[in-house]
Amino acid sequence: MPYRYSILLVDDDPHLIELLNHAAQQVFPEASFFQVTSAAEAIAYIETLEGYGPRLVLLDLNLSSADNGLHFLSFLRANENTRFLPVVILTVSNLYGDIENSYALGVSAFTIKPTRLDEWVDYVRNLRNYWFDTVTLPAIVFNKNRR
Repeated sequence: MPYRYSILLVDDDPHLIELLNHAAQQVFPEASFFQVTSAAEAIAYIETLEGYGPRLVLLDLNLSSADNGLHFLSFLRANENTRFLPVVILTVSNLYGDIENSYALGVSAFTIKPTRLDEWVDYVRNLRNYWFDTVTLPAIVFNKNRR
């Protein structure tokens, strides 16, 4: 069985995981996406992890819950276990204020959601090429005693 690359998707669109999985089948079959739909759900998920968890987070800014994606980003950067976990904003917003606020809070990259299936395939291919084939990521080991 090939090595799996665990990617946490924080987005309230229930169809997005299907798009990502479809694109990944073509260009990144080792990817394993896990979706949560709110910042609160994402925090609860992170707090239950022990050992190895996601190697990358794809985070939407505009979640339908009261908390937005920046709330979760702030949580990650304040948490000793996750402060170095790469977070890529994946959103429809191209507002300069959203971009600036995201980088100020420590996002690793800011990307705009593709609109067509072929663009999603390119997005996932580029995600793999950069985050898993090009850069060296720190080992993130979750420890409930270091929160």
